[in-house]
Amino acid sequence: MRKEFKHNGETVLFQHIDEDTFANVLKSKNVEAIELPDKDLSYTVYRYSVNESKKYACTIREVDGMSEKVFITNFIPEDGWHALMLDVIGKIRGEEPRKMETREKIAYQQAKKIATDAINEKYPNNAMEWTLMGYPEEIQNEFNMILETHMWKYGYTKFRAK
Repeated sequence: MRKEFKHNGETVLFQHIDEDTFANVLKSKNVEAIELPDKDLSYTVYRYSVNESKKYACTIREVDGMSEKVFITNFIPEDGWHALMLDVIGKIRGEEPRKMETREKIAYQQAKKIATDAINEKYPNNAMEWTLMGYPEEIQNEFNMILETHMWKYGYTKFRAK
């Protein structure tokens, strides 16, 4: 199966390889591929050239260990390989395209998690109740201060919760 999709306006070629690997397919065509470093070891990213055109391929092994999903592009996705794969797989399933999250939203989510964890650690007996009912005003002010401190560390002095 080979199909073309768009991710954030860029073309992505998806293919499914049975009983082989993408690296072996390239090798059989005398195409040299360089495996790029990525901390997420659940997939592999290759850089290679075809007719002097630089290409990138992100591969992920199927659970059966006998096949691979391959996502081929001319670019490194701005929102990461994981987001590209989720978007393309979602489109294959008929889902709406995923929108790229803003850096501010990612910062807010991380700062909110840090603030929530800090409050829950400081007041462990009330965590469940506050999750359901919301924080009392005094605790909410403490939460907001932690949240704003971390947003400031991420480069946002004024922010909108998204």
